[in-house]
Amino acid sequence: MAVATLDDLDQLGAHGPTFGPTQQRCSEYYNDHGFPVALDFPSRCIFLNVGSLVGAVTTPAPIGANVLQRLDIAMFGGPVVIDSGRKRWTFLTGSPRSINDDTAVDLLRLGATVHKGGERLVLPTPEEEQLGIRQWQRPLIAGRDLPQQSFVIAVIRIAGSESR
Repeated sequence: MAVATLDDLDQLGAHGPTFGPTQQRCSEYYNDHGFPVALDFPSRCIFLNVGSLVGAVTTPAPIGANVLQRLDIAMFGGPVVIDSGRKRWTFLTGSPRSINDDTAVDLLRLGATVHKGGERLVLPTPEEEQLGIRQWQRPLIAGRDLPQQSFVIAVIRIAGSESR
């Protein structure tokens, strides 16, 4: 088995591989935030399944910083993951929604991606954070709702149109 859910890891118990802080972080994502996550054994990555509970939108870093600032002003700032190598920011949102063609074209021009249900995203592990590979720009807060995806997309479009 290459990818394990938390139930799988519990069943393996002392007989399976140990992942220490990464396994603990995966448990936090699931238990504290209710995220549908799985731990990939070979890569030691934590995958988030985009779907009915969690959506995501990824932007280039320069637009991401502007978007987060605007979301904060509107009091809708939510969790954001930075992928330093790819220079991309991923905004976690409420459940994914379909978007119209005009919105899709605008986002494509800006280099933004709306992740669809069924996609898997990588969440930061303690090791990745220490190495500066992948980290939380804005961490998760237990019990706090994720911002609506449509609002985040609207702010991305506004921020992107002003930066052209």
